[in-house]
Amino acid sequence: MEDQSVIFHRNMFRKTKNLVNRKISTGILLALAIGLVPQLSLAEEIVGRLSYHWSPKHTSAVYAEMFAEEVNKRAKGRLRIDTYPNKQLFGIREVLGPITAGSVELGAVIGIVGFPSVVKDFNIASFPGMW
Repeated sequence: MEDQSVIFHRNMFRKTKNLVNRKISTGILLALAIGLVPQLSLAEEIVGRLSYHWSPKHTSAVYAEMFAEEVNKRAKGRLRIDTYPNKQLFGIREVLGPITAGSVELGAVIGIVGFPSVVKDFNIASFPGMW
């Protein structure tokens, strides 16, 4: 006849083993689910917004549109660049902040105009008659 403590420990071992097996199974299922999430997101189209201040006929705007068209063509539905000319989203002086904050993904930034608002040392290029 088995001792009561042996029976107790055997039962506890079985319960612990079952609990561990369930946790491992749950962990494996969770890992598989997490592994599948990026695969699902790969199927979605990523949209990048390009904000610039030039009018549509400006040379830089023409090249920005060419860039967007080329990206859209080569990405084959995985990535799309939408352009916003004429300060539709942000102007030349305020576009840098929204880019760093993630409000817009791409923007036309001109260092002499945009950077001094972030780093005051860039103002040296703004001294009249200095260059």
